[in-house]
Amino acid sequence: HHNQDVRGIAGRVHRRRGEMDLVPGDPGEAAGGRSDLRGEVGKRGDVVARQRGSLCELDEPGVLEQLAEDTLIVYLKPSDAMLSQIIERSLQEPKPMYYQDQFLDRVLPQYLEEQGLSKPEEIVPDDYFRWMFPRLVEHRLPRYQEIADRFGVVLDATRIDDIHSETEFLELICDALE
Repeated sequence: HHNQDVRGIAGRVHRRRGEMDLVPGDPGEAAGGRSDLRGEVGKRGDVVARQRGSLCELDEPGVLEQLAEDTLIVYLKPSDAMLSQIIERSLQEPKPMYYQDQFLDRVLPQYLEEQGLSKPEEIVPDDYFRWMFPRLVEHRLPRYQEIADRFGVVLDATRIDDIHSETEFLELICDALE
């Protein structure tokens, strides 16, 4: 690909040079069916970590900086249609979430008022999640963009369906790094 060195299954991405290497871990190699990554992170560029959103909620100084130093942060920016699908899927199959107190402090009084509730103990958790999650996604979108602009790269998530090999994915990332 152009002037980058993109190799089939094993290539290494050095963020500053535009080279990439992704080597998937084998989940069968560690107890519990998880990849054994101890001693690898920060020493090698062969770990792909999939993060679904809560990372943007971390406010601990230096966490994103360290992550960006050790990895390439890739934001798969969804289209409006994809965003609707993400929200719908999450509403159907809720997962544990993390969000900052400031977000909760802002939306909780609004929810209580809209639902005619006088205190948080009256909340039905599943109902609250269905109401809150779309607002949380909207709240996070600017943060995802900010993190990618500052520490990584943004990819149009609609292009992912057109990728059929690791090489094509690496080329997409290399194009975004140029």
